[in-house]
Amino acid sequence: MTWVVAALGSAMGWEPIAVHGEVTVHHDVVGGLSTYWVEGGNAFRAVLAFRVGMADETLSTRGICHLVEHLAIEPQQRLYTWNGWCAIDTTGFWAEGDRDEVLDYLSGVARLLHPLPRDRMVAERQVLATEGSQRGGSIVTTLLSCRWGARTYGAASYDEFGLFRLGEDETQAWADRYFVAENAVLFMTGEPPEGFSLELPRGERNSLPAAEPVSGLQLPTGISVGQGGVGVGMEVDRSPGTGLALALLSSAATARLRHELGVTYHVGSDYQLAGPDRAHLTIAADCLDTNAAQVADTLLAVIDKLASSGPEEAELELERERFRRAIKAPADALNWFAMGDLAGISRERLLEQVTSTNQVGGEDVAAVVKGAAERMIMIVPSHISLSSRFRPFPHFSERAVTGRRLRVKGMAGWLSARRAGVILGEEGLTAIYGDEQFATIEWSDCEVVLHWSNGSVVVIGRDGDRVPVLVDKFGRNGAQAALDELKRHVPADRFVLMPD
Repeated sequence: MTWVVAALGSAMGWEPIAVHGEVTVHHDVVGGLSTYWVEGGNAFRAVLAFRVGMADETLSTRGICHLVEHLAIEPQQRLYTWNGWCAIDTTGFWAEGDRDEVLDYLSGVARLLHPLPRDRMVAERQVLATEGSQRGGSIVTTLLSCRWGARTYGAASYDEFGLFRLGEDETQAWADRYFVAENAVLFMTGEPPEGFSLELPRGERNSLPAAEPVSGLQLPTGISVGQGGVGVGMEVDRSPGTGLALALLSSAATARLRHELGVTYHVGSDYQLAGPDRAHLTIAADCLDTNAAQVADTLLAVIDKLASSGPEEAELELERERFRRAIKAPADALNWFAMGDLAGISRERLLEQVTSTNQVGGEDVAAVVKGAAERMIMIVPSHISLSSRFRPFPHFSERAVTGRRLRVKGMAGWLSARRAGVILGEEGLTAIYGDEQFATIEWSDCEVVLHWSNGSVVVIGRDGDRVPVLVDKFGRNGAQAALDELKRHVPADRFVLMPD
């Protein structure tokens, strides 16, 4: 065993917290690390979670949490189950098996975080790049980026560009800042041995980032893109009724779309924290493109009915009971309480939710859904037109910069001289796509500058706008002019040399 026995001088001061009449969670802060355990289950399971994830990354550092997670797990054969994860707002590690081997695994993780094994960095970057090349898109992350662009929660929709530029020192600095005791929780299904602690440096808790919407966003809105599914994303205030509202929407949509109409296989839902007091709810249904219009209309009808009339009491009680049963399961209650702590939710608020869920009425659920519908973003397949209830999505910028104009080369450029090109100005750059259709990115809003050895450049701005200056369209001189101007105005750490 390699876990550390701290010289605490006395028994750990475990404080019992009665989450429910049948479940007591025990808590203590050990070496700055908020630690929980509960009696329950045959297998011993332990989780070490840190409050840092994709929402904390920029586009030029996308993938850094994932890289740290891979580096912190020593590659070796094990006789128990284990893994790590990198999510939108957390990164963590877990194992399940014999108590000593599980705690030994997490101790090894803590040890490898500080310092990270630099000799494995090149290999793990290649492994992650390979994994990323196989990863498909997600309707949840697409909805997040539609609302928040290429920053914070919207950044999760983008590739891990940082894997192609992150160096050893920058990655270690990230681990030293975020993978610290005060920015983590440790929880397990069983009492740890006397004096157990993990070797983590001290630091500060990293709050959930606040998010700013994309410029010009007017709600409700939607986009037509892709195929094979319909989804709705809704930003709401967090309250005891929020989770129940999402569960009731999911149940009602499943009943109508799958069991009654037979036009979907699966209705999925997602609850994503989005700042100190907000959440983003997603309801999505897969479908054949021939059924997409019906699925979209039906999903909106389900939302509108719940917003106007609320749920039937029997439906609401079913979801209340589902929550009560979850909170009675020791492992689920432990996970819920510890991860709430990590997200910055106070103990009082967590305990209040346990009792207040029983008091949530149909009118409370209706109010949540009504507010959510007023701020929703809907995604439908590209061949479907959205109804008039939705405002136009701001696909383009309101203005173009003034300055030097790069024209498309050859006859195509001559024919489209006034309808296509790129403008390089003192404020930023603009891609022209047609009459009054611009994508403008100010220099200060450049999130990442992707460039290739052949000279091509793609700039992504904070709202998710893209300005491509490709060699095959603008020639080497045009692409080089854009790159030179970008280097004048944009910090060097936002440039990523992409593989060919």
